[in-house]
Amino acid sequence: MGKAFRKENATRLKEVKVDIQNSFDRVKSTVVDLVNSGGFSFDALNSRLEKGLTDTINTAFEVKIKKLEEESAIGSADMYQCAIKSFARFGGDKISYDLVTTDWLKRYEKHMLAEDRSYTTIAMYMRAGNENEIPTRNVLINGWFSFWIA
Repeated sequence: MGKAFRKENATRLKEVKVDIQNSFDRVKSTVVDLVNSGGFSFDALNSRLEKGLTDTINTAFEVKIKKLEEESAIGSADMYQCAIKSFARFGGDKISYDLVTTDWLKRYEKHMLAEDRSYTTIAMYMRAGNENEIPTRNVLINGWFSFWIA
């Protein structure tokens, strides 16, 4: 009828319980952050949770570009590629989440203007960061555009 319950099964169940609780806590924390920033959507939640698998903004963009290419959104993928190349020229090939602050974004804007880039180009690249939902400790990139125009 039933299976005998063994001690090793109990240990494994405890590990599974901890994994489930950790996953739940991560999702809950992400939902709370998105709600508090006024930017909650299921797409934003999925995007933010995927970003937890990336270690730099550069890799977050690579994930987004790959997804766009898989969806045959080639024009959007190209624009994201241009945006990350621009960010990389300014900040390097491994831009950590902690690096992107309001001050960093303002310096990036000045850098772009010094390169004779238009405000339209700057806005498009900033929106790529905005839409990419890249979280940082100091700034939620959801706020990139508002910091840029401030």
